[in-house]
Amino acid sequence: MLVKIHKAGKTEEKDLKFVVICVRYRGKLLLARHKDRTTWEMPGGHIEDGESSREAALRELYEETGIITEDIAAICDFEVCDDGRSTYDRLYYASVERLGELPQYEMAEIRLFDDFPENCTYPHIYKIIVPQVMAYEKAQSIATSIYFVRHAQPDISVKDDMLRPLTDKGLADAKRVTMTLKDSNIEAIYSSPYKRAYDTVRDLAEALHLDINAKDGFRERKIDNVWVEDFIAFSRKQWGDFNFKLQCGECLREVQERNVAALYDVLKDNLGRNIVVGSHGTALSTIINFFNPEFGFDGFWSIVDKMPYIISFKFRNMEFIGMEEVQL
Repeated sequence: MLVKIHKAGKTEEKDLKFVVICVRYRGKLLLARHKDRTTWEMPGGHIEDGESSREAALRELYEETGIITEDIAAICDFEVCDDGRSTYDRLYYASVERLGELPQYEMAEIRLFDDFPENCTYPHIYKIIVPQVMAYEKAQSIATSIYFVRHAQPDISVKDDMLRPLTDKGLADAKRVTMTLKDSNIEAIYSSPYKRAYDTVRDLAEALHLDINAKDGFRERKIDNVWVEDFIAFSRKQWGDFNFKLQCGECLREVQERNVAALYDVLKDNLGRNIVVGSHGTALSTIINFFNPEFGFDGFWSIVDKMPYIISFKFRNMEFIGMEEVQL
């Protein structure tokens, strides 16, 4: 068997027979195992009559992983020569941040890997096309920094969570945020829609002549419809049980899922850029916990009085690679 690599698009659509899709989920390689095999493979299959290769790739991606996306890119075409006959196929690439339920088709399971395992289904083909994946990822390797800014001191005499403003000290400290980040090549600014978070990054936005994009997913955790007096006891209980919530409030699991989803939406739209997000103590702490599960109540309480507080999350493409506190 001989496998030859061709430039993506060189083969006419009518001559293509198969598609293969390399999938990355938040930096991890996603492979599937067929019900009749013990080996692992990238999703893919035949191009059906009337389908384009891209349509086939999207269909196979769903059928074999449950992933629904429109965001795929062609890496290359490849020719498989065997017994004097050739088939022409196309290799696609998808980087996704959401998984779906695996449909009941041919695949028994999907699994995440750090790298391609030795027991791949098509080793002779993979030996040739996997380096193409690596080369594509290297060419696309993009570093992104997201600076989360926990709001400055709020005026807690205002009980309306969305409209609670900053104190005079908070407004003065917001200028410290500007001084800290103004030379960090910030290209976009997002914020929770809550006033205290928005106003903490407003001075920076004005200094850099940038708009602030309010994103509802970054809003703070809703405690309840009434003010909670014993915040320490309530917080300890929530961090001890991520599913605990009051009657009209949110649990930390809901807060985390919402904020992390918003983070990855923003990341996907801003690859290769430095961006700022105006945030909140609990919301930001659930994001930290997502990437570092050892961060719990004690970690949260250690920053509860740090207002403002800045932490930078680093990504390579869609893969998280680290975080660090930024000194004000």
